[in-house]
Amino acid sequence: MNLLKKSLLIIGSITFIGVGAFFVWFALNAPSETKNQDEVSIEELLEISLDTKPITTNLADGNFMQAKFKIVTKSQKTAEEISKLNFRIENTIIKNINSLKKNEVIGIKGFKSLEESIENDLNKEFDSKDYITRVYIVDFLVQ
Repeated sequence: MNLLKKSLLIIGSITFIGVGAFFVWFALNAPSETKNQDEVSIEELLEISLDTKPITTNLADGNFMQAKFKIVTKSQKTAEEISKLNFRIENTIIKNINSLKKNEVIGIKGFKSLEESIENDLNKEFDSKDYITRVYIVDFLVQ
């Protein structure tokens, strides 16, 4: 082979390897859309979450419950999108609470169960497994 062909082959190989290395590096270091909640700052957590209005509804055993929830989403864009669908959030929460009895929502196990149940039902409502990353009860009254 002459010198020109060898030079073009070497330059092409180096370019090909460089472009491949760049894409591998970019794929490994690309920012993730979802962060672990332990890794986000307080400001970021507030940006990706939304609060419900106080929701008052009957429980299955005739008592009533009033509660407010903080719903944490996977991104700020997601939080903005679902805040426009607040009626669907409230409807899902009310359906969830109406099926419970007073003794099922009292205590740490009841809180945890209610939060997880609402999180799962909201993700089903929005056709996604990870749209909602966490639900917190921030105000709670049962009578």
